[in-house]
Amino acid sequence: MFHRRLPGFGLFGRVLAMGLLTAVVLSACSLGSDPDYTTVETGHLKVSYPKAWTDQGAGEDPWTKKVGGDGVSMQIAGKFSEDVGAYAALARLDLPATLDLPDYTPEHTDKVEVEGAYDAVVRKYSYTDKGTRHEGVWIIASQWPYPATAVVSLSGEKVDDALVAQIRDRLVFVKKEE
Repeated sequence: MFHRRLPGFGLFGRVLAMGLLTAVVLSACSLGSDPDYTTVETGHLKVSYPKAWTDQGAGEDPWTKKVGGDGVSMQIAGKFSEDVGAYAALARLDLPATLDLPDYTPEHTDKVEVEGAYDAVVRKYSYTDKGTRHEGVWIIASQWPYPATAVVSLSGEKVDDALVAQIRDRLVFVKKEE
């Protein structure tokens, strides 16, 4: 058996090299796409949603993408407004909902982290549609210093908190100078 030792590459060097190789392999795996999710980019947002969901086309302006499945509908407004901050954009959603959604009831608003965003909030609410209670969730993110906001809207008879967390945790706000 022939092998040659490289100078300075003893046991410590081999362990270090294996550690670096493992880190590179794990990084490459995490950068790959999740086989259970579809990722789309629209406006400022990269949004991932369950692969089993179907495309339902574009919504009305500013909603540029609509998908759904498992009793939940999701709309995306990648360029929602030029407001300074997520809370200002929330006000643009909240007032029309108060007027247009029967029995609209905000349940809670939480500040959250969204990759790439200056700030972000999640608003959970309920409303009535054709006599049946429904749930809704807005995930709103913004950028600074070029004010812009984007929104993901989920709605259905039941919007599972785990689903909201999965979508929020995969959400990326893409900063643009516009």
